[in-house]
Amino acid sequence: MKIDPACAPNHKGIADFKGLTGPQSQIMALILAAKIAGREVPELASEFEFAAGFAAGAIDAMGPIDSAGYQLAKKAAQELFDVYRNAETA
Repeated sequence: MKIDPACAPNHKGIADFKGLTGPQSQIMALILAAKIAGREVPELASEFEFAAGFAAGAIDAMGPIDSAGYQLAKKAAQELFDVYRNAETA
C-alpha cells in the first residue's frame, strides 16, 4: 500500500506533526501502531496499546507526559490512522 502524498499531512517529520514534543511523538507512534495492528493483526493490538501506556510513564527522561499531552498524542495518532484508512480504500 502506498499513501498518496496529497492525503498525508504536510510535515518535515513525525516529531513536527501537530507540534508534538519528542515524547508525545513517541507515544503517538505507538498508539498509531496499535490502531494499525488492531486492523491487521488484532491479537497484537493490546500489546501495542499496553506499550503506549507504559511508555507514557517510561519516557519521562525526554520530558514529562501529562494527561493532556497523552490525549494530544492520541488525537494525532487518530488523524494519521484516518490517512492510512483513506489510502487503503483509495
